[in-house]
Amino acid sequence: MAANRRKSQIKRWLEPAMRNHPILALLLTGSLAFGADYYVAPNGSDSNPGTLERPFASITAARAALRKTTPEAGKDSVVYLRGGVYRLAEKITFDQEDSGKPSAKNIFRNFGEEKPVLSGGVAVTGWVIHDPVRNIYKANVGTNLFRQVYINGEMAPRSRYPKGTPVAGPFLRMVNGDGRNQRIAIKASEWKPVAAVANLQALEIVYLLHWTEFRAKIASVNEAGNTVWLNLATPDPKVFFCKPDKWFPNEPYCFENALGFVTEDGEWFHDATTGWLYLKVPKDRDLKKMMVEIPRLSTLIEIAGTPEHPVHDLEFQGLGLELSNWIRPSERGLPATQFVQPYDIGKNRSFDNLDWPQGIIKAQHATRLGIRHCLIRNTGATGIQFWQDVDDSDIEGNEICWNAANGIEIDAEVTRNPRPDQQSENVAIWNNHIHHCGQNYSNGGALLAHFVKGLRFDHNEIHDLPYGGIQVGDQPPRKDVLNLGCTDNQIRYNHIYRVMQLHDDSGAIYTLGGAQKGTHIFENYLHDIRRSRWAGGYYVSAVYLDNFTQGVTVEHNVIENCDRHTPYGPFNGSKHDTFINNDGHDSKVKTNAGIQKGYDPRKEGSAK
Repeated sequence: MAANRRKSQIKRWLEPAMRNHPILALLLTGSLAFGADYYVAPNGSDSNPGTLERPFASITAARAALRKTTPEAGKDSVVYLRGGVYRLAEKITFDQEDSGKPSAKNIFRNFGEEKPVLSGGVAVTGWVIHDPVRNIYKANVGTNLFRQVYINGEMAPRSRYPKGTPVAGPFLRMVNGDGRNQRIAIKASEWKPVAAVANLQALEIVYLLHWTEFRAKIASVNEAGNTVWLNLATPDPKVFFCKPDKWFPNEPYCFENALGFVTEDGEWFHDATTGWLYLKVPKDRDLKKMMVEIPRLSTLIEIAGTPEHPVHDLEFQGLGLELSNWIRPSERGLPATQFVQPYDIGKNRSFDNLDWPQGIIKAQHATRLGIRHCLIRNTGATGIQFWQDVDDSDIEGNEICWNAANGIEIDAEVTRNPRPDQQSENVAIWNNHIHHCGQNYSNGGALLAHFVKGLRFDHNEIHDLPYGGIQVGDQPPRKDVLNLGCTDNQIRYNHIYRVMQLHDDSGAIYTLGGAQKGTHIFENYLHDIRRSRWAGGYYVSAVYLDNFTQGVTVEHNVIENCDRHTPYGPFNGSKHDTFINNDGHDSKVKTNAGIQKGYDPRKEGSAK
């Protein structure tokens, strides 16, 4: 006790001198900082001592200072970020050196009500006129790949034929598929306007089959009367034709990425061979007053512990994270099953394998990690991604939106019956607002939880998705192998609506097989889930237990205005599941569902 008092006195005596003498501060912080707070500002300097008056410029400088801080018992050490944009040149990695203690966490958060934004993007400058008649400008941004352009913070439409969006269409309809020869047949009349303006080297075809989305380049074209055969250019053609030929006729497709498609305001095309980015600017807008940005980094924040030394007691609060990149579809095409899981990854999944959709914030081997009250938007793939072994951790009160793929993914490592050093246990996700995911890869969703244990997903609001809201569990290898380690998960009090707006074969809440003993789907309000004109004939449901799901209890959910064929149920071999009172319209369930201020699943007795 006396030693602690002496340290506190020394700290008080030195603080005025340290504020005025940064060199002295840098020399002394390693040995005499106790539970210190640090400050970062866009107009700061990393030669500063990191005080409120003289802040650091970078999070990495604050992280380095925090590593030298001896935590004071019962006091969190906080790095405060002032408002403004922090453009990152590389991802920021946190490891076991950045851990706090259960009673003294390390926290990176916003200062007061200010809004710091971490960006993985760069501003585009140097615009020159390319086509004065159509008001198309161009800027040379180099040959590095990217798949999104943002104008004043909003995603601009990638050039497309026919005109429309990836999540709503309209689309064209395929004539046939030929898996043996890895080719697709379309109408010659639909190819003619594309051939007139498109460069095959850059052109992508996008086609949808029920719950899947495929994106591929075209190697060559063969015309045969009223039909044109498109031969796909892919490194592994088999995965692009992993579904039977009979699935292809009349299913939706479109083309993307051609300068000739740039005909409407806001549309863009990047020529990766020359580096020119083309953008059609509205004639009543001044390009000099528009902020045009492109993403560069695949991940902004990485939490990377080890099984022996997990990162612990680390939190991120009140931050903005935006503009991440994921270029695998441009490099190799994308054959994606539900929730944008590439078919061709197989056993090659690893934390550093960028072929898998990347989280703008991703973690592995961590405990008591917190992500709270952040705005996570405009990502090139996924928002928050717990790769493996993230235990007793919280995702609370965030808004996660306008993402190319998924909102949240838990245990992307995807090992059946995972070991304790692989499986995430006791993760709580509550009071989040997740919407407009799957904006580029249309079979993305809000939450994908693989073989997790003890997940709590409570009081979240989810809406406006082209595919499903929540998936728990993953594919069993056979119908007689059902014990996969996915147990005791709770999905309660959520408000989910306007999902399944494009695809079929999922629902607001979906389980993909296996014995999920102890899983409880309880008092959710699910409504306005209607079949799209572009969907196939498989189920579109509010609650969908698929593929031999067993041991799940579905109880007292309110389901309204959903696809009349199958509002809920066990399908495709699912059995030994319990359904209790899911046909009512209890107003208390509807009122209680969704975000509820004051609720905390970690605290006994907090309001439902």
